[in-house]
Amino acid sequence: LICVHRIDVPVSGVIVLAKSKKVATHLGNQFKERNVKKTYLAISRFNNAEQKGSWKDMILKHRKGNKSGLVKEHEKAKEARAAFEYVEGLEHIHLWKLFPQTGRHHQLRVQMSSHIGPIRGDQKYGDKRGNKDRSIDLHAYEITFVHPATQKQVTFVAPPPSKSPWTHFT
Repeated sequence: LICVHRIDVPVSGVIVLAKSKKVATHLGNQFKERNVKKTYLAISRFNNAEQKGSWKDMILKHRKGNKSGLVKEHEKAKEARAAFEYVEGLEHIHLWKLFPQTGRHHQLRVQMSSHIGPIRGDQKYGDKRGNKDRSIDLHAYEITFVHPATQKQVTFVAPPPSKSPWTHFT
């Protein structure tokens, strides 16, 4: 099996694997051409005034600490685009849907932290406490692409983890 789409170690959710190099190449091209639709769920301790919108930032991957950050200008920075939507909130936690249009290093983690507030459990990007299992509350929920054999659009969904805080949301 060949990994075509991966997620960061502390993130849960759907990944895409291919059975052959030919299929991996076909799927990889869909990612490069940005024809794959991805939906993530994120839990933050913060609620932003904006309930829906989009981000367009420049992200620079730092050599030290396996970390990225937003920059105004830099020759090695890459454009990162994503849309976001507030889903619901409880007293101290808020659920967001994120729709990345690019796939930069730690993109959603950086953009959430910069624009709304860090993802719950993500101490690398500013959350005050880590989760006991070292995960962060970011979940690759849904992915849609054209199946290489049937040429039909397919969607795969990974339900959120059946543990707190995910179970607090409907």
